[in-house]
Amino acid sequence: MVFSKITFFLVLVLGLSGFISCQRPEYVNIGAVLTYDSVIGRVAKAAIEAAVADVNADKNILDGTRLNLIMEDSKCNAFLGSIGGALLF
Repeated sequence: MVFSKITFFLVLVLGLSGFISCQRPEYVNIGAVLTYDSVIGRVAKAAIEAAVADVNADKNILDGTRLNLIMEDSKCNAFLGSIGGALLF
């Protein structure tokens, strides 16, 4: 569920980037707020990092644009999660 929301957001951001600017950006920041101490958080963190590494390794996917991953640990706390989300911007 979390991975599908992240994938949708990534597709939305990358899809709209072509309409906003005629120049391709050098990099695109993407972010995630996870609980690193949970099973789901550890698996999602590893999956997101692997996906970003795969995309960055193949220059044909984004035509030279690199993904920059920013992650924050919510420590299973809703308040820290919302603050972590605000820090991503």
